Amino acid sequence: MEHFVKSFTIIDFLGIFCPGAVLVLAIQFWQNSLTEPFTRFFGENDLMLAVYFVFLSYLCGTVLHDLGSLLESALTKIPHISKKNMHSSHWNNERLCKRYQEVIGLNPPDMIDRKAVLKAGKNVFHYIQKKERPQRILIFSAFFTMSRTFFVVLILIMVLYFLQIQSAAEINVPIVFLFLILLALCLHRWIAFEKKCVEEAYLLFLSEERGAEKKT
Repeated sequence: MEHFVKSFTIIDFLGIFCPGAVLVLAIQFWQNSLTEPFTRFFGENDLMLAVYFVFLSYLCGTVLHDLGSLLESALTKIPHISKKNMHSSHWNNERLCKRYQEVIGLNPPDMIDRKAVLKAGKNVFHYIQKKERPQRILIFSAFFTMSRTFFVVLILIMVLYFLQIQSAAEINVPIVFLFLILLALCLHRWIAFEKKCVEEAYLLFLSEERGAEKKT
């Protein structure tokens, strides 16, 4: 248990647990069914109910995280989106290409080959995290993951909301409008924090080169 707590990161909390908790509460609010299996087995026990909520939230959050990852993979296969590659602009830097060749031992990617650029970007990420994950990368990854997962959560909550409606007259337009605004906000933060994470990775990759030069 102690090992699990120490392994629990900000990404687990913001990107998995929090979105899972929101979805669990939404399902319980509209369906009122999640606590029934628990109460039949344990009865009215507040402490055990809290443990059950944490477990269920993390479990749902893990599934949501995977759905978010699948959604991202699907979106990047769309030609219009795939051209807007966050990594491409960085590989115009000759210093980066030279350092990549020296440290990773591979030739810089062909800018036309999108998959090669993404693969090179992953190699850079793996290199800067070979000892431990830098703090800023960890924070940006946490907010990026949270935004992506909440995007999925909002879609599912919208589905739950419309399942409760019997007729078009029952639709609350302000609520639907709010959902759309939140979806747009999550998408914007998803892209913004992923971009920050990518920029930070390349910056660290190049700054390590300057650090090595100072030592010599």
